[in-house]
Amino acid sequence: MAPLSEHEQKILDEIEASLKDEPARRNAAPTGSSSSHIRRFRLGILLFIVGFVLLFTFFMTRQVIVGVLAFGGMVAGIVVMAGAGRGYLTTSGGPAGIARDKLARSFKSWEDSLRQRHRRE
Repeated sequence: MAPLSEHEQKILDEIEASLKDEPARRNAAPTGSSSSHIRRFRLGILLFIVGFVLLFTFFMTRQVIVGVLAFGGMVAGIVVMAGAGRGYLTTSGGPAGIARDKLARSFKSWEDSLRQRHRRE
């Protein structure tokens, strides 16, 4: 193999430096603020409540479109709430990171207890 020229060595060093800095930049970039997650969670609750009210309206009016809108509103509310909760738990650092770690530890202990119970039987 032929040795690299100075220019090629300089390019290679720059590529190595950028690859070393990339994980630090990725971890430093926030994935979203907790206030935006709370806002989306509240929006999900509002959608669910509107769907629930439409469900009662459907029972009174017996119009299919109202029932479809009720179902859609309730499902959309649940989806938005679940997405906001998942986003809050996956946000790095802060109380969300602590909540994520606590949730992971409790799930791990639950999984271990199930495995031990299965081994005994």
